[in-house]
Amino acid sequence: MTVLVLDDDAGVVRLLTVMLEAQGYRVVGAQRWEDALLDQHYDAALVDWHIGSADGRLAADRLVQAGLDQSRVAVMSGQHGLEAGPYRLWAKPFSLGELASWIQSLEP
Repeated sequence: MTVLVLDDDAGVVRLLTVMLEAQGYRVVGAQRWEDALLDQHYDAALVDWHIGSADGRLAADRLVQAGLDQSRVAVMSGQHGLEAGPYRLWAKPFSLGELASWIQSLEP
């Protein structure tokens, strides 16, 4: 299973990459849209709400347009009270255990 982690904070990308790879997932980590290869196939995606000055929900929308089911896309944010639309919202800081459980629930 391949998971995209897209966040402009290198520490978040590194932490989630290490955690998910330790559980056997292939992770593509990126800090910018250009590095995320949004037209590639992913089995799940974790996308920051704000990627620099860009809107992370637009990246999430692009992943869905490329074929990823919206139930497999989550947006992450340190801002509380946001409406994530059709996507799962992970409010930072979130439990790594709960995140890992969510990813596991997406496995076939």
